[in-house]
Amino acid sequence: MKQKKLTTFLIIFSLLVLAVFILLKSVLPVPKHALNTGKYTVGTLSIELFDESRQRYIPSKVWFPIESEPNLKPAYWVNTYTQTGSALAKLAGLPSFLFSHIKKAKAGFESDLDTAIITEKPLLVLSHGKNGFKELHSFMALEFASHGYFVIAPDHSDGAMLTVLNDGTEIHFDPKEFGDDEGLNARDKQVRVQSLGKKWAADLKFVLEHFKNLKPEFKNKPYITGGHSTGGGASKEFCILANDCLGVIGLDTWMEPVSDDLLKNGIDKPLLSFFSDPYMKAFEPINRRRVVNFDSAMKARNVFTKEIVISKSGHIDYCDAALLSPYSYLFGQNKGRLDTKRIFEIINQNALLFAENLMIDNLRNVTWPEIPEEMQWVDLE
Repeated sequence: MKQKKLTTFLIIFSLLVLAVFILLKSVLPVPKHALNTGKYTVGTLSIELFDESRQRYIPSKVWFPIESEPNLKPAYWVNTYTQTGSALAKLAGLPSFLFSHIKKAKAGFESDLDTAIITEKPLLVLSHGKNGFKELHSFMALEFASHGYFVIAPDHSDGAMLTVLNDGTEIHFDPKEFGDDEGLNARDKQVRVQSLGKKWAADLKFVLEHFKNLKPEFKNKPYITGGHSTGGGASKEFCILANDCLGVIGLDTWMEPVSDDLLKNGIDKPLLSFFSDPYMKAFEPINRRRVVNFDSAMKARNVFTKEIVISKSGHIDYCDAALLSPYSYLFGQNKGRLDTKRIFEIINQNALLFAENLMIDNLRNVTWPEIPEEMQWVDLE
């Protein structure tokens, strides 16, 4: 009788463990990117950079087109998966072991720059958002690299969730970078954030100049810049720092890091902007007012702008963080209900169309694809 009860208990316990395993796999799947649509295989490389003039570490990741070979080794999505997994768990308020599975996530193939195929395409420089990290736009970097682009993304140390140096040193997110937890009034906090926008723009400039010096073929290449959230604001500041910036791609841009001067005058380069569903109220209403002012300045200069608002998308749907869980909204994250991979598909399709026509100065003649998910902006005030 006791043996029978023990057997029953073991069966029930095993079923419960299996159910928990299946549930966790559904709630926290291994991040996986969609297949790339370009003809090139994608190589990737991480490199640690240090700006001596500012005494600042700026570790960066690069994605680039390579020839397909049978012995290529898949690259980790995040090389520092142990530290990054722990930091993600802490950010979500969950036990560290729940994010240990990200070591299984792969993106691109291990390679070095000597294997890169140099095409006529411009460089693409990407900037992450607050509490982000350099790999968070792999979805876009992989797709662009498969079409022949050389893509660069840095960690904005102190503003990144976690920056891990080659010697194991960890630089954690510092809320003071954003004026948080200091009791600043609204204006002083905005000044702090605008200063941060310029600081991140200087990071992007330093990284770009470093890579332009690596190969003669890169020296005179123009570039496109883009970014998510805070990085979207910084990418606008970055674009005005050099004449070889072709244009900007904003991913649910947070406009407060954009300086008042730039907000007033706009930039003289074409701009493609994607925004999450305004009903999600990511930054509103202040952000929208600044977007309108910026667009007005751009139109006054007769510069091309296009804006795509995606219904049922949330703020984190514009970076790889959304791949960590389709149910992250249950943990208080600003994630929409639209499938994230569909959002990535919309972004990549339109961003590539923007980039290709940007190179030949043909943006005003483009027929943009009709997207069922696209919506008009709504006034939430």
